[in-house]
Amino acid sequence: MRNQGKKLSTAQRKEAMIEAMRHTLHNVSAATRYVGVSRTQHYEWLKTDPEYKASIEEVLDIQLDFAFAALMKLIGEGKFPAIKYFLETKGKHRGWGASKAIRNYNYQSTPQLECEFEQMTDEELDLYIKDNE
Repeated sequence: MRNQGKKLSTAQRKEAMIEAMRHTLHNVSAATRYVGVSRTQHYEWLKTDPEYKASIEEVLDIQLDFAFAALMKLIGEGKFPAIKYFLETKGKHRGWGASKAIRNYNYQSTPQLECEFEQMTDEELDLYIKDNE
């Protein structure tokens, strides 16, 4: 896109940046290189132009939606790391988290068993879960 012999107005460069950010999924370096503006200029526009900032934030939302869809696909495929990540980040209010990675409501837990789980690495916990499915 770089100025192909034509001088773009500020409004045109901003619009080109917004479009480049969409195409690069919010990769600032790639977008600024493509449009031919500096990163400094991009960040200055973010500070001084509320409409530009809102458009760029909308692009970030698209990127987050893209990543969330990919995460949901992995969860749908039964990929344990994706499931674990989702539960640890979105399931805290239900007791999921690094300190409570395994819960079994069918029996009363014992301090000895809890201690064993706390000492296991993530890989050991993954193996334990696979063996007990």
